[in-house]
This record gives sequence, C-alpha cells and structure tokens, in this order.
Amino acid sequence: MVNGTIPMMSFRSGKLSSLSVLQTKLEWFDIWPEKNSALKTLQISRNKLQEVPVNIKFLVGLTLLDFSQNELEYVDLQKFRSLALLKTLDLSVNKIVLIDGEPTLRLNNIRNLDVSYNRLERFDVFPRSFPVLDTIRLIGNKWTCEWVDRARRNIMDRRIVTFGVDYGCDEHRQGGLCCYGELVTDGTTEATGLKEGSLVQEISKLVNDLAEKPLTSFGSDQVALELLTRNDGQDKILVGAKLDDVKVFLP
Repeated sequence: MVNGTIPMMSFRSGKLSSLSVLQTKLEWFDIWPEKNSALKTLQISRNKLQEVPVNIKFLVGLTLLDFSQNELEYVDLQKFRSLALLKTLDLSVNKIVLIDGEPTLRLNNIRNLDVSYNRLERFDVFPRSFPVLDTIRLIGNKWTCEWVDRARRNIMDRRIVTFGVDYGCDEHRQGGLCCYGELVTDGTTEATGLKEGSLVQEISKLVNDLAEKPLTSFGSDQVALELLTRNDGQDKILVGAKLDDVKVFLP
C-alpha cells in the first residue's frame, strides 16, 4: 500500500509474508491477537504512527520490522520480546526521546538496529539488550558526551559496526557523533576526543586475541605502543596500534 489516505488499519492474515504501508497518513495500526508465523517483513514508513502497537507481540515470524519516518516518541522494547526471529529493527527518523526495556531483556536475534535521527540523549539498554548485534546507526540525535564515551567503548569491545557520521555539530563531536554537555576528560584530549587509556587496553585485547604479541603491562618502560589514527575533521579516529614491528588494525 503506497500513498493515499488510510488513517486506521487492522491486520489479520495468516497467508501474507510481507506487508508494506507507505505514506498513507496511518495513525493507528492494530493486529489481531492471535499468533502469526507467516508474516516475515512489516514496513510501516512515512506515516503518522505515534506508538508501537501492543499486539506486535503476536507477529512471531517477523525477521524485519521497519517503523521509520513516523512520529514515535517512546519505544518499549518489551513489546518485541516474543519476536525471537527478528533480525532487523528500524526506528529511524522519528521523535523518540526514550527507548526502554527491563534490565533482563535480551533480544537475542537482532543483528541490525537503526535509531538515527531521533531525539535521544541516552540509550541505556544498548548494547546490553542486543547480545548479537552486528550493525547500528546512531547519528542525528542529541547524545550526551558522557553516553557517547561509554557507547564507543562498548562498540569497540563488541566490535559492532557503526554507519554514518554527524557533521555541523553545535557543541562537540566524538567518534563521529554530535554530543552535548561536558566532554569526558579522564585520559582524554578534549580537542581530539581520543581516550587513550581505555583504547590502549582495547588494543591490548586485540593483540592478545590475534596472538601476535601479548601485552602484560602498560608501563612506558616496558612497552612502546603507538596508536595509529587518521584525521576526520577536528577529530582523530583510532584505526589501530603499532608495537615494535607489529601492526594491528581495528575492523
């Protein structure tokens, strides 16, 4: 369904495998309260949906769910806990200020997540609620610099691929993301946003994982570790490290 005016819609089908509702001014979408394993992809985009349907939990066969370009303000991830096959979740270009979930929630199959272009300042359930996440888009939000600093370390530790870079930031930019508030300065050069303390430990972990040359301590008299960076506007982006003649590059 593309274009036109369909402000309300109720879905009940045990045969459809894919449903797209695009630019129909949809405000309300209901789902028949019965387990549905047939529907694999659901795309409700460029509409006026203001909340995730409560009965989304019955679409247990979904592998792709796209709610991009709507008017969502709050997303409760608990609504997705029964969607055990869901791999891709797109929440981009909404008005989301909070994405929430219980501390024990694990969405164990989601590999691709897009929360770009919302109004998020923090995303505290990330990456905890997404144990197998491969890719994420975070740009276009109102992140606090404290959250960005923590998120960057989690992303590096989990080796999650991030897409997109923010430009024209009003205050600061860290790791390609605009952020607001005070920069984290513990071990950080404020002009570059390069947090050397934690990154040295991450590089050590990478070196150990690759069995190139284990690092057992970080004293300047014992190792000579050179961080390899590239310039990205006003930021320096870490790309790897060099230890003697051994170079390790981040994926």
